[in-house]
Amino acid sequence: QFKTWKECGLEDMNIVINLSSLQFNQPSFIPMVAAVIQEFDVNPEFLTFELTESMIMADNENMLEMLNNLKSLGVKLALDDFGTGYSSLRYLNRFPLDSLKIDRSFVEELPDSPDASAIVNTILALAKALNLKTVAEGVETQQQNMFLQNTSCNAVQGYYFSKPMPVTEFQHYWE
Repeated sequence: QFKTWKECGLEDMNIVINLSSLQFNQPSFIPMVAAVIQEFDVNPEFLTFELTESMIMADNENMLEMLNNLKSLGVKLALDDFGTGYSSLRYLNRFPLDSLKIDRSFVEELPDSPDASAIVNTILALAKALNLKTVAEGVETQQQNMFLQNTSCNAVQGYYFSKPMPVTEFQHYWE
């Protein structure tokens, strides 16, 4: 799909892929990613894999090696649903992550909840201190979007902008 979009002039588009632990733990996963990048002439700097906290906490030594192998291909790594799992904060600087995705459960209470605001601002400050980009997921209202625009959050996503759509519909939407 990246190659098709590149041919249509959408080559600087970031592609974000949610990974399941089943996919990620297959021995052929990293060689397959490397082969796809080469075969379809994908610029890996526009490719991000999202992993959940429970995935990266499962097997620390093997996971660190696998994440480093993925990073060596030039792809980016995001920690999805940050703040909802059981991870230790000490692992945030151990793994070669590029970004944190703030879970929608915190975003949905913005801007009215002082607790949600404090949590989101704390995650943003932590990410900034660790030199990680941030994405707030689940933005559904103008008020949530405006709150996040007034913070250090790097990107937002959610139904406020668009619901998920098929590729053909997306191409029309993007143009």
